[in-house]
Amino acid sequence: MKISTLLAAVALSAGLVAGGSAVANAETIYVGTYGTEAACRADGADAPAHPDWKWWECRQTPTGEWDLYYSTN
Repeated sequence: MKISTLLAAVALSAGLVAGGSAVANAETIYVGTYGTEAACRADGADAPAHPDWKWWECRQTPTGEWDLYYSTN
């Protein structure tokens, strides 16, 4: 009985983790990569109007470029 309880708990935990990450990814929309932060911020500020997009963000990549993201969160 204890093994089946443990297996059920593991399955439930895995399902919660997988479900939570799927929701988080759906809320962030990758737009593009830019060579400079200024270019990324300029396009972020001029984002096309969409009722679901609440904010934008420029994130620096490991290679020094900048990725622009819109968020529905």
